[in-house]
Amino acid sequence: MAAEKEMDQHDTPGTGAISSEAGIGPPGNNSGTLGKDPDTEARKRRFYQAAEPLFTRFGYRKTTVEDICHAAGASKRSFYDLFHDKADLFLHMMFAISEKEVLRWKEKLPAELSPTRKLDSFIELYVSHIASHPIWRDTFNNPDVLRAMGAMMGEIYFSPIVLTLGEILGAGIKSGDFRGIDPEKTLWIILSLLDSVFLLAPELYRDQDWITSRAMVDEVKSFILNGVHGVNHEN
Repeated sequence: MAAEKEMDQHDTPGTGAISSEAGIGPPGNNSGTLGKDPDTEARKRRFYQAAEPLFTRFGYRKTTVEDICHAAGASKRSFYDLFHDKADLFLHMMFAISEKEVLRWKEKLPAELSPTRKLDSFIELYVSHIASHPIWRDTFNNPDVLRAMGAMMGEIYFSPIVLTLGEILGAGIKSGDFRGIDPEKTLWIILSLLDSVFLLAPELYRDQDWITSRAMVDEVKSFILNGVHGVNHEN
């Protein structure tokens, strides 16, 4: 649900705290999730709703902008007023779907859960999201999508999935549940690991059972939780 972030905060002017509690976040401009125009977002959702079934049925490569416009009952001019190209639409659509699911998950999450339990639940959310939206696999199959993702890093940085994981890590460090980790680097390590195991590896090894394997999910969770806890942590 996030690309590997190849730069840290020292490489990127203006990016500091992902979460104020974690102590990493940019002062001021939160490009991406804030300041969205409701009318523009409604027009985008029209294309998202038309495009997702097409991508799911035919795949990214075989679905054309013309197909999407036809399904949306909109012109290509309207499409290009909102998106640079098909890859731009695809990624904004996928992150819009992720945003909706993350926000719904947060609303249902008991406030009294420990950071450890929240991180465990977050990983479960990630895996179920990937399993229910297999078109995420096209992220790593298409150079155009990867290039578009690089151009979107400013928005991804402030996406709900990134901000939420940052909040969990920050709360865990503050409460003492997690060891004295670097929250920003740890955040991107976790997301990169999840992407690698549940998106990239199944494509490389032609084995989609990775995504649905309970044993694989439990091993990944154990690996991540042991990493943030440290060797002396007692469950």
